[in-house]
Amino acid sequence: MKFNFQTPPAINITGGGKKVNFMNTFTYIITDENGIHARPAGMLVKFAQSTPDRITVKNKDKSADATRLFAIMGLGAKKGDMLEFTINGENSEETTARLREFCIKTL
Repeated sequence: MKFNFQTPPAINITGGGKKVNFMNTFTYIITDENGIHARPAGMLVKFAQSTPDRITVKNKDKSADATRLFAIMGLGAKKGDMLEFTINGENSEETTARLREFCIKTL
């Protein structure tokens, strides 16, 4: 498994004040023989729904909101495919660390 980890900051300006959010990205190469099928896709959706941060997943030219099961299944991710995860939100560093562990154990 390979990871590429980046943490570029993003600034949102709301109502005249500045609110800093962070965006983390990392890549993960799927090692599971079956790729992302219904069970791991459901587990990923459950993980994404448990955090206030927004998680998107990209596989090749398709991207999906990680809280939507059919969108994740529609990525058609197979063993050896490189997924790119993007995490946006105030807790993005913590969520990214937890998501990386999830990928290692599940995907």
